Amino acid sequence: MAPSPLSGTSGYDALCSAHLLSCMPFIFQSAAALKKFGIFAHLNSARAGSSERELLEVSKLPSESLKVLMQAAEAFGLVEVREGKYFGSKISYFLLNDERARVNFNFTEQVCYQGLHFLSDSLEQMKPAGLVTLGGGETIYPLLSTLKEPARSSWFEFDHLYSNFSFSQAIEVLLKRKPKVICDIGANTGIFEEEICKADQEVQLYVMDLPEQCRLIEKNMAKAGIADHVRSVPVDLLLNQPLPNIVADVWWMSQFLDCFPSAQVVEILKKVKDRVRKDDRIMILELFVGTQDFEVGDICLASFSLYFTAIANGTSRFYKKEEFIELIEEAGLEVEEEHNNFKGGHTLLVCKRSEN
Repeated sequence: MAPSPLSGTSGYDALCSAHLLSCMPFIFQSAAALKKFGIFAHLNSARAGSSERELLEVSKLPSESLKVLMQAAEAFGLVEVREGKYFGSKISYFLLNDERARVNFNFTEQVCYQGLHFLSDSLEQMKPAGLVTLGGGETIYPLLSTLKEPARSSWFEFDHLYSNFSFSQAIEVLLKRKPKVICDIGANTGIFEEEICKADQEVQLYVMDLPEQCRLIEKNMAKAGIADHVRSVPVDLLLNQPLPNIVADVWWMSQFLDCFPSAQVVEILKKVKDRVRKDDRIMILELFVGTQDFEVGDICLASFSLYFTAIANGTSRFYKKEEFIELIEEAGLEVEEEHNNFKGGHTLLVCKRSEN
């Protein structure tokens, strides 16, 4: 794991970081306000800078409100001030123009921020106490298709961004096995199905997910014109019962098992193992903490693990690869192939029934 960006190299650095921690909510909310009122967008297009009067016209804010916001923005490095004019900073540029930075920010603001207030309760109870801010329930997953905007769009954009980055590389590996039938567990909205059908027009797919997600997938598959290739199988994997009696050459799980605590990961994999024949393979596409190309990637994954704790389900997280492989082995499987360094930061684990 990379060293914390807050740790610094001296006692003074650490003291400054301790003070900075108390300011971080204010920094984040200032950036959110600068986006909301169009100030970031305006400054990043105004190469010659903008006066306070121009920002008053853009933002429609009262003068005193703009003054306090811009004072904070300058102190936080969100904007720059030169010769009495305001300019966009490199931070604001990337918040607007880097896709991952933009999506992560929106996800944090619209889905996570209010719910994280309940993190301590969630840790004590092992329940998503912060989910009350999005409607309440035992987990977020049955709510996904009916979340209010902008939380719904932010959630799906976050989820799709990371999986979509890696699908093309993962599908290339998958299709080398020339499967005739694939079973996708936790298919979400069916984006993988659309991509695999573009690459192989003969393959048939089963999708397993909660009933409400299956209904959404069916609509999406019909819209994409591939309904004849995809059959939905509504199932609650946490029920104490075996999986439906399906035969598939490849069992696919993408960003799915991180939605469960370790004991449930093992139980789900055992259920899949009971359906896997000798030559079938289980392919697991996951993001792992500690395997990202850049330090900030590991920091983001460790942070977003707290989303699972406070909001999604109260118990799951992004795992470290070595501990995840231990869960695979505990379920009676073994990793046959490991494909790393996919574009989205994913690792693809190809698993088979253990011979031991």
